Amino acid sequence: MYDRTNIGGSMQHDSETSRQSVNRLRRLIHTLSLKPPFILVGHSYGGTLVRQFASQYPSEMKGLLLIDATPESYIQRFLPVMPNTFQSIYKKQFTLECTYKDFKESIEATNVDILYPFPVIVLSAGKKDHYSREAQLLWHELQRQTAAQSIQGLLIEVPNSRHFIQQDAPHIVVDALHRLISGDS
Repeated sequence: MYDRTNIGGSMQHDSETSRQSVNRLRRLIHTLSLKPPFILVGHSYGGTLVRQFASQYPSEMKGLLLIDATPESYIQRFLPVMPNTFQSIYKKQFTLECTYKDFKESIEATNVDILYPFPVIVLSAGKKDHYSREAQLLWHELQRQTAAQSIQGLLIEVPNSRHFIQQDAPHIVVDALHRLISGDS
């Protein structure tokens, strides 16, 4: 486990695009002499980063676990259904690891045309207090589309969890990870 740029215990850097983050992860893997195949786990924006790594290095992957990950059409399809106050607050949150401009560029760079040859499990939170019913249904649909990018894709809706599924329902995250490790996805 490692902290992304400017998060947790990572060193301070300027704003990064996903390409720079993927390159940083690649260097870390080589520095630590880690051997594939890998199972990568990404939460929220981290899901975007591990998807891009997997798109660039599919032969090194065993699987992906995406925890309420940001879909590539988030800005175009999801944000418009949210209230203006949510949109404004959302855009202002990008102060640590990247700017909103870099975030937008990063999620738009996610390859939606790829069909991953390895399992992808997508966990989708179902109890977001600030989401309308319409927004929650759209969120699950976007997560379903992400799961469909794998010949072995699986969407698991976690109805009693907010965005941090790993905190609200850690057993579901652990079970999904065990499925990927055992090849039983």
